[in-house]
Amino acid sequence: MTFKHCTAIIVLVFSAFLLNAQGNKAPENWFTLDPVKDQVNGTGSDEALQRLKAKGKKGQTIIVAVLDSGVDYEHEDLKDIMWVNPGEIPGNNIDDDGNGYVDDIHGWNFLGGKDGKSVHHETLELTREYVRLSKRFKGTDPKNLHGPAAEEYKYYEQIKEAYEEQRGDAEAGVANIEKQLAKIEEAYDAVEKATGKKNYTDEDIAKIEEGASADLQQSIGIVKAMKAQGIDSRADFDVQKKEATEYFDNQLQYNLNPDYNPRDIVGDNPNDLNNRIYGNNDYEGPDAFHGTHVAGIIAAVR
Repeated sequence: MTFKHCTAIIVLVFSAFLLNAQGNKAPENWFTLDPVKDQVNGTGSDEALQRLKAKGKKGQTIIVAVLDSGVDYEHEDLKDIMWVNPGEIPGNNIDDDGNGYVDDIHGWNFLGGKDGKSVHHETLELTREYVRLSKRFKGTDPKNLHGPAAEEYKYYEQIKEAYEEQRGDAEAGVANIEKQLAKIEEAYDAVEKATGKKNYTDEDIAKIEEGASADLQQSIGIVKAMKAQGIDSRADFDVQKKEATEYFDNQLQYNLNPDYNPRDIVGDNPNDLNNRIYGNNDYEGPDAFHGTHVAGIIAAVR
């Protein structure tokens, strides 16, 4: 593998985890700008509003339900636009509106339990279907099945194939990220050894670059590539490494693990569509980061 290709792969591995990879500072309203008109990959909502106003269209207030992780309902950009249940009295521990959900002031946590706990990691629906159908059909001879059972067996085969493919991709992803992370670790080690410093500067790198061996040149190139992507130091890399490792490991430990079942926390039956009274009113849950992010995209007030 050439140095150029090696560096490209390493940069790609981390592209999903970087917070500061933009070379130029984006406009504060970048997310409302238009990809064609403004040459910024936003939603184009400003352009859409202008067109609607030009046609004499008037806006109407709507309620948007966000199905995601928890939401920080006290966030400065969200607290003034959060939906408030008019039929519920906050904090009295009574189901005032009789809908089955106690103190559902801003919504409901369907991944929570009556004891206040919440599911942090969940399996994919694909995994749950694989488990459900495997219990019924694993080891079954399809020749003995007829009618609806035969049709459901075909569905089981589709689910099984999709699950095994996704599980295989996840396992390959973990193996690949481990190799890439090890390569980056080696690069940092080599540059630290050559400069004799843990916290080296660009000037320190420049001093060792001239006349460096091919291997050291490659290591320097990797370190520079990481810095160009917003990872300025070994410490920054360690943070990103932890996030990258957790992302891939979680797929195998939780999302695609047929032996993992956190539904005891919730106490519901996911296969019973009539089972609807469960959960709790902890809107934030164990991690409100992503849900708050999504809610902010929809209706943040600044």
